[in-house]
Amino acid sequence: MKNRNIWKRILTHKAVVIPVVIIGLLALFGFVVITVVRCGMKTVRDEPPVYTPGPTPTATPMADRDFDGDVPIEFDPDTEQMPLLIPYVADGTVEFTAEFWADVTPEDVRAEVDCLIIRHRDLGVTYLLYENEYFNLDDDRNATGVLDIVLCDILGSGRPQLIYTVSEGYSSDMLCFVGMFDFETRARTFSDFALRESYLALEVIGENSCEVYRALRLSGETWGGYRLVLGEKLGELMDADGRVGMALH
Repeated sequence: MKNRNIWKRILTHKAVVIPVVIIGLLALFGFVVITVVRCGMKTVRDEPPVYTPGPTPTATPMADRDFDGDVPIEFDPDTEQMPLLIPYVADGTVEFTAEFWADVTPEDVRAEVDCLIIRHRDLGVTYLLYENEYFNLDDDRNATGVLDIVLCDILGSGRPQLIYTVSEGYSSDMLCFVGMFDFETRARTFSDFALRESYLALEVIGENSCEVYRALRLSGETWGGYRLVLGEKLGELMDADGRVGMALH
C-alpha cells in the first residue's frame, strides 16, 4: 500500500504531469502533420498530370529546295578558268568532263539572271558561270559545300544578289553559314554568323527580305543529288555593312 501511494504522488506531481502532457501534444501534432503530408502526396501522385499543349513541330519538305534533279550540263567546263580547282586537276584522280557536273540553278534564279550554277557530283564544289566567267562559291571547302540558293536584294541596291548557304568541316566541326554574290561588283562575301553541326536553308519572303531556317539535308536518289527539309526558323537576313547579317527571331 505504501508503494502504491508513492507512485500516485509521483504521477500526479506537476513536475511530471506537465512534461507528459507536452510530449503527448507534440506527438499528436506530429501525427497530424505526417498524416496530412502523406494524404497530400498521395493526392498529387494519383492525379494525372496536366500539360499545356505547345505548337506542333513541323518538318516540311521544301519543294523549291530540291537539288535531287539529275540535270547534266552540255559542255566540259574550262577548268583553267575555275579558281582553286588546279590542285584537283593536277592530281589527275578526279574527272571534270560534263557528266561529272550537275546543273543546280534554281528556276527562279534562271528566270531572272542569265547564269548557270554547276556542282561537281563527287567533290561537291559549286561554281557560278556568269558572263563567261567562273566564280567559285565555296572555296573548295572539302565538305558538303553549297546547299541552298536563292535571289534576294539584301543590299537594297535595286538588283538582287545571289544568296546561298555553305557547309564546311565534318561532324562536330561542321559549320554552316551564308554566302552572298553581288552581280554588280562581282564580289563574294560571307555572313558574320555560323551554325554548328547543322545545315541552313533560305526562304525569300519579300523583295529585300530573306529568312534563315535550320535544315535537314537528305541524300537524293541521283548522283550527287540531295534535298533540304525545313526546320526551325532562326532569323531574317540583313545588310551588315556589305556583309550578310541576321536579325534573330
